[in-house]
Amino acid sequence: MSTVSNKQSTSSGNAGFVRGTMLLSGASLISRALGLIYLFPFQFMVGATGIMFYTYAYNYYTIMIGVATAGIPVAVSKFVAKYNALGEYDTSERLYRSGLKIMSLTGVVSFLALFFLAPYLAHRAIPGGDVDSASYVDAVTMTIRGVSFALLLIPPMSMTRGYFQGYQSMGPTAISQILEQIVRIIFLLAGVSIAIYLFDSGVAWAATIATFSAFIGAIGSIAVLIYYFRKRASGLQELRATQTVRSPDRPLTDLYKELLAYAIPIVMVGVSTPLYQVIDQNTMNAALQSIGYTL
Repeated sequence: MSTVSNKQSTSSGNAGFVRGTMLLSGASLISRALGLIYLFPFQFMVGATGIMFYTYAYNYYTIMIGVATAGIPVAVSKFVAKYNALGEYDTSERLYRSGLKIMSLTGVVSFLALFFLAPYLAHRAIPGGDVDSASYVDAVTMTIRGVSFALLLIPPMSMTRGYFQGYQSMGPTAISQILEQIVRIIFLLAGVSIAIYLFDSGVAWAATIATFSAFIGAIGSIAVLIYYFRKRASGLQELRATQTVRSPDRPLTDLYKELLAYAIPIVMVGVSTPLYQVIDQNTMNAALQSIGYTL
C-alpha cells in the first residue's frame, strides 16, 4: 500500500514538473515572439539611428540586470524547493522576506549606478572625432537613463518569481512574463507613435520612450505577482502550518552563501552574451572611424 502511494506521489510530482516546464517554456516562447514582432513597426518609425540608440542602451541594461538579479529566480526556486522538501517552510519564508529587502536595495543601487554612469557609457559606445558624435552621445545617455528605471523593479520581481517556482507554482511567473511583454510593447509603440507623429520629436526621445517601456512592463508584471501572492496567501499559510518539526536556527549569512552558490554560475552564463555585445559596440565604432567611416 505504501509503495503504491509513493508511486502515485512520484507520478503526480513528475506531472507537475512537466506541466510547470511547459508553462515556462510556452511563456518564454510567446514573449520572444512578441519581442520579435514589435521590432518591425518600431524600426519603421525610428529608423536605423533610433535602433542604434535603443540597442546600445539595452546592452548595458542587460548586463546590469544580470548583475543585479544574480540568477535569483532559478537560485531561489531551488532553495525554496529544497527546504520545503525538508519541511522547513519557515526557513524558505525567512529567506524570501529578507532577500526581498536586499533585492530592493540592489535595484536602487544598480539604478543609480546606470543612471549616473550613463554619460560615460555613452561616450564609450560613441567615440569622438565625428561631427555628430556629441549629439549621439547625448542621445545614448538619454536612452540609457530611460531604461535604468526598470532596475528599481526587476530584482524584487525576480525574487518573487523564484519564490513561486520553489512552491512548484509556475503560473504566476509565466503569466507575469507574458503580461510584462504585452504592456511594454503597447506602451512602446503608442509612446513612440505619439512622440514622432503627434509631437514631432526626434528619434532620441523616441528611443528613450522605448527603453523606458521596460519600467512600465515591470509594473504590469509586479501587479500580476501581487495578485497571485494575495490569492494564494491563505494556502501558503496553511502549508506552513503543517510543519511538524522546528527548523534549525540557520544564520542568514549561511543561507545567503548557499543561495549565492546556486546563483553565481547562472549569472556568469547569463552575462556573457551581453558582455560580448558591449565589447563589440565599444570597439567596432572606433575601429571603423579609424579607417575613414563616419557615424
